[in-house]
Amino acid sequence: MPNLNIDTSYRSPNYTPGRPGRIEGITIHTTEGVYPSDLRWLADPSSKVSAHYLISPAGAIYQLVEDGDTAWHAAHTWGNNATIGIEISHVAGQQYPPVQKEALTALCRQLIALYIISPDKIVAHRWLTPDRRSDPSDWPDDDFRTWITELYTPMVVRHRCLCRTGIVLVPTAHGCVPTPG
Repeated sequence: MPNLNIDTSYRSPNYTPGRPGRIEGITIHTTEGVYPSDLRWLADPSSKVSAHYLISPAGAIYQLVEDGDTAWHAAHTWGNNATIGIEISHVAGQQYPPVQKEALTALCRQLIALYIISPDKIVAHRWLTPDRRSDPSDWPDDDFRTWITELYTPMVVRHRCLCRTGIVLVPTAHGCVPTPG
């Protein structure tokens, strides 16, 4: 796994120490603010919000809250308690720079491998609170779901899975191979 350059020079005081359970997913947000003021806002005590990570338009990755702590990012119980919150510095109507999406993809792949996160646990913020949130902006659901699928394309899952018929399958580089269970 590549070593990502993660900047920890900005830290947010807006979090709850620890987590009530394990990390199960990732919530993707957009700040709808301009970099670097959005980064400063997430680290400001008066904002009362945070995220675990922010990705700048230039692809810099900032960690604002430790993964093992509960960032205040989702306004949703499962979202806050069980997911890593990633804010993309972005304003509706703008394009995402390729380097920013590449950084997001690399960070998500690292988190997926570290915490064994399944594709159904990677969510857009708007999916958690559709009546109150619409982010990530400029990323239609179909495109977002395709991106989630692509996160897993080059990865070989490192654990056994049980298919619906009860046959144990072992994922390999060439697909899942049945094995005596």
